[in-house]
Amino acid sequence: MSVIVNASPQIVQLGTDDKSLKPIVPRPITIPTHLPLIMSFAASGPTTKELVDGSRLVALYGEETFDRNKPFFTHATRLAELMSAAGNAMMFWRIVPDDNDTIANITLYIDLLKDTVNVYKRNDDGSIATDSSGKPIVDTQHEGYKFKIIAEVNQEDEDAPMGAKVSKTGYLTGSKGQTSTMCPILEIRASYKGSKYNNIGFAINLPTEENLKRSYLEGNLALPYELYLYKRDDEHSTGKTIKNLFGAESEQFVLKKNAKDPITNMPISLEDIVKDWYNLDNPLRSLVYPVISEPYVYYDRIKDYTKHIINEEKDFIYKNVTTAQGNTVNTSEWLDFLNPETKPVDEQNLIVNIFTGLSSKRVPFFTFQHDDTDISDLLAANHKEVYMSKSTPVYLGAGKDGTMNEATFEAGVAKIMEKYLDPNSEVMDPAVNLENVLYDTGFTLNTKKKLINFIAKRKDTFVGLSTRIDNLGNKYDDLMTERAIAVNLKAALSLAPESTYFGTPVVRGMIVAGSGKDNLDPENKRYGLIMDLAYKAARMMGGQKWKKELMFDRGDKNIILNYSDVQPSFIPAGIKPDLWNIGVIWPQPYDLRAYSFPALQSVYDNDTSVLNNIFMALAITITNKVAAAAFRKFTGDTSDTPPEFIDKVETWMNNQLDGKFAYIIETNVKAMITNFDERRGYSWTVASKLYGNVMKTVMTHYIEAWNKEDM
Repeated sequence: MSVIVNASPQIVQLGTDDKSLKPIVPRPITIPTHLPLIMSFAASGPTTKELVDGSRLVALYGEETFDRNKPFFTHATRLAELMSAAGNAMMFWRIVPDDNDTIANITLYIDLLKDTVNVYKRNDDGSIATDSSGKPIVDTQHEGYKFKIIAEVNQEDEDAPMGAKVSKTGYLTGSKGQTSTMCPILEIRASYKGSKYNNIGFAINLPTEENLKRSYLEGNLALPYELYLYKRDDEHSTGKTIKNLFGAESEQFVLKKNAKDPITNMPISLEDIVKDWYNLDNPLRSLVYPVISEPYVYYDRIKDYTKHIINEEKDFIYKNVTTAQGNTVNTSEWLDFLNPETKPVDEQNLIVNIFTGLSSKRVPFFTFQHDDTDISDLLAANHKEVYMSKSTPVYLGAGKDGTMNEATFEAGVAKIMEKYLDPNSEVMDPAVNLENVLYDTGFTLNTKKKLINFIAKRKDTFVGLSTRIDNLGNKYDDLMTERAIAVNLKAALSLAPESTYFGTPVVRGMIVAGSGKDNLDPENKRYGLIMDLAYKAARMMGGQKWKKELMFDRGDKNIILNYSDVQPSFIPAGIKPDLWNIGVIWPQPYDLRAYSFPALQSVYDNDTSVLNNIFMALAITITNKVAAAAFRKFTGDTSDTPPEFIDKVETWMNNQLDGKFAYIIETNVKAMITNFDERRGYSWTVASKLYGNVMKTVMTHYIEAWNKEDM
């Protein structure tokens, strides 16, 4: 900065002060007011909980997941389809069976044999000269190396650390009976479990001379290779390249740790460039899930192999040779090595192409030679010989799906539900665990009870339970059995009270009786009628605000349209008060063809309360989410006085809730500093008031008979 030291004539330029700056507000994630948690098997994708909508559901978890002929499809998968059809995002949690203990993988080895090798006569272009019978012409002999590239698939636990591969006896035999050594080059694993990842492959190719990035080579003394990623439908189909985030089919890298392009300073090691095929963190780019995890490259060992190789090859680097045509050619015209006067040959070992033994001009090295003998009969079951080029991808193997049946499905759900009882579990953070609804799509009774854990600790959740058990197929239980299931569920729900502070019993739950054949399901399969309510809720509440025109609170608005053969088809009048007392929602005829739900009660015991309907219960979940968001937004404030702070909290929460429930339920937030808050100095209190109506469920009717003249 210029300093004025005296009155000598001068101008002091201070530059520009930007007064147009505005605070950057990150774009919030749009969260629907109805966000179900769906747990199910899947063919691919992460095993963590993911926020997905219909467009990403299939792309992430695979078309096979939604194929009814594949074991991935469960009754919960059908709910995911319904949510997608309604345009409702969901939190999907992929379940992987416990016996799925391997992940698709591949390890590349160079099978290296030191031996006396033939050094062949060359043509003017560097190719190997042949005699009239087509046999290579031997010029001399020299110590050197023969090699093959061997791919190994490992049937091992996914938790085995990468980088633990060791050298082992290889498949080549030398002129003196010596055996080769298989030395690890790199390991690649799928990003997630599943047999589908056996159809993910990669290819490593040496670019041609005109495409090779010279700055990579000269700046790192390492040969640049191209990486291609491939995907195929199955082992019988042809793979297609997967383009990276920049739309390129391939990207160049070098086999040197922490390597950078000296021109752009861009990281160009293999593990760095792989990241250009996926994006999980950068909000400015599209969200793309990886198909392979970060590879492990055996850099130190590659350095050792190539030092041995170049120690023999250096006798032919930058040498004048006489070709078969009688001309004198310097080998620098054929190879990629740099001038040894500026870069010693011994330091150029990483310019050795260990994958094919060719230069970028497609000229073979002199003493480092690919072995062409057939060893297929010698290979172990998990080994295969591979040839590295952009058109010959190497596919991962050993990925599997595990045992997928009702037992493993429900065991996976039960394991997840245990997390919702642990106050220290990761599912307790409302900032990232955005789900607020869980539907029982047909689990067995013990698992149904475990679903109640969803509402036990968190106050921003709602559970919908069904008396339907999916393993009945297209059969259905009688009314007595459904009632017995409902009794069990109500008893279990009572152990999750709304508030022990206020003495409020369980509110955020419902029990739905009955089942029907899904008219929109290709197999016309029978599902619990809770699916119909879930679909209606998704249409009405699947956005950031409820849609009043899709409100389904009364009989003519909640007709069951997409399910036929509704059971129970008849409920005796004498049993209805009993079902109501248990907290059951049931179907009953609306007319000769249709059924509807006469009332949508929550499991709250007092039917004179506004809490005795599912809409108020769902509104409670969202209000609690808004309160948690307000805490995250305002906690740590030191710039406001208490009145200013309270006003900001109250105004923000009221704005967030305004119209959230389509004014079916009115809201009013009051923030305050209580006497206790004032004494503490660091706390504040918020009362969120919800105003709703008590359901109208009982109609009294009578008739008066009059004389006509009395009208």
